[in-house]
Amino acid sequence: MHINRLSASAYKCHEQCPFKYFLNYHLKIRGEQTFAADYGSVIHEILERYAFAKKDTVEDKEGKGKEGTDEVWHNNQKPVSNGPYLTVSDIEEQYIDILLENGWRSESMSKLWPSHRYVREVEKTCDDCPFFKDGVCGIVNHNVDDISGYDPDAKVNKGKSAKEKKIDFNFGCPLEEYKEGVRQIEDVIFDDKPYGPFNRKIVDAERYFRIKIVDGEKTYTCSGLMDLTTELDKDTIEIFDYKTGRFKMSYPDCLKDIQLMMYYYAAKRLYPKYKNHMITIYYLCGGKKQITPPFGDMTEQEVCDRIKKRWNEIEQDIFPQRRCDKYDGSVEFDHKCNYLCDKEFCEEMHPKLTKFVANGGNIHDVESADDFEEFLINI
Repeated sequence: MHINRLSASAYKCHEQCPFKYFLNYHLKIRGEQTFAADYGSVIHEILERYAFAKKDTVEDKEGKGKEGTDEVWHNNQKPVSNGPYLTVSDIEEQYIDILLENGWRSESMSKLWPSHRYVREVEKTCDDCPFFKDGVCGIVNHNVDDISGYDPDAKVNKGKSAKEKKIDFNFGCPLEEYKEGVRQIEDVIFDDKPYGPFNRKIVDAERYFRIKIVDGEKTYTCSGLMDLTTELDKDTIEIFDYKTGRFKMSYPDCLKDIQLMMYYYAAKRLYPKYKNHMITIYYLCGGKKQITPPFGDMTEQEVCDRIKKRWNEIEQDIFPQRRCDKYDGSVEFDHKCNYLCDKEFCEEMHPKLTKFVANGGNIHDVESADDFEEFLINI
């Protein structure tokens, strides 16, 4: 397959399912976005806006915000109350605005919402909800009749396990998820403990990197986007990576996580004036939790070796397989297929790849979805 740079997301995508990598990064087409991805994007964007607002606001000796170079949100529309110090109403106003900006009011919402694994099993109580007005749910900007309350006895659920019911029918009510999002944002912004990410100098927010690794005549490129870079002291920076999902890696897993390792490798090169470079994963769901793996010189060599190995595997992969395809020819969708992918899109595209390869197609000869479809039409 083609590859010109390797991000942690692309690395993990190929590691988990080579066929998904083929669709997303080779043909550059994607199935329908999952709720979890959209949900995380909204939280990240609000924290990014706050980081830029705080970074661009000068603080006086008493720690109170005063007018600086840009006392507004990053989109230059919403003023920040009292400098960088926000009220709950400020956060909720931004949250709703961004929910709607990110397309939660679109027609795909009817599919997006029930795809969420953890929609609460609650009845709608619209009459008592502050977001309900004129028959419309103000959180997702949908008519409430389009949002079904959870009904475990619905015909569509007959004969299905509790897990299957959650996948197929848990429309539920978005209010609890909305509250969870607000809580996550408040927990970070109002974290007044010494390790709170906004209780120190903001160096960068959403810092993009693209770094080359040269090995003889071959060049590999790794890339990524770091959520928040802060200065802990004059010799130390700490980079935070926010995680909004419920899954939490163990400490040993963090030590081997390619994303955190890439961030450390990049930080050493982006911020050479600092002696110490800390990478912290910040879990927002289910109570705050931070893990800071002790990376060092050995990490730099390991991340280079892993990038080169994965890069070469991707280049040499001419018939990428699905994670759900078994050696005996059967298909078994697992939890990653159910919750992180568009299964219908996968089922639609996989027979096309099989037909493509069976008729002598070489994926190195196609660089886009249009090239791929044109080959199939001409068979």
